Amino acid sequence: MNENLDSKPNEPQDLEYSLYYEFEDFNPELGLITRLVITLGPERVPEGFKHDGPFSDDLTTLYNEGIVDWVSEVYFINASNEPITLETKKLGVRKFQKQFSDVVTIEPQKWFISKPLIALDSFYEIEANFILEFNCNNLALKFEDVAKRMTADEIKNKYNAAQ
Repeated sequence: MNENLDSKPNEPQDLEYSLYYEFEDFNPELGLITRLVITLGPERVPEGFKHDGPFSDDLTTLYNEGIVDWVSEVYFINASNEPITLETKKLGVRKFQKQFSDVVTIEPQKWFISKPLIALDSFYEIEANFILEFNCNNLALKFEDVAKRMTADEIKNKYNAAQ
């Protein structure tokens, strides 16, 4: 007799969360994929970057207390057959915000990654509210949504990579 090994209703499940949050949107009229990726930890912190906020003079203590680097980047992917012009404006993740002023042309089937928003925050979150404002081909776009922390299985399934 085969038993169903799936968890039963109302039983806690063991989930292994990855170090990545994502939000993704596809705009078919523009052929634009907008993907916010938040990476926890030092992986995407640029070399030589120095935190300047509260408590940043004692990072070792913060890291030992469950505070980590949050590196938020937006991938703008041109899935169309025409170049698009993109102007970045603002990214806010949780209580942190950054103003941008990049103007770029993204060729067909290419992408552009925004400058990172880098902050220190808790490791123990599974959702992050965000706001993103930018112009694409002179059209103002704004997202106010939630990036969700991906599980290790979700990362593996989406990107076919072991995490």
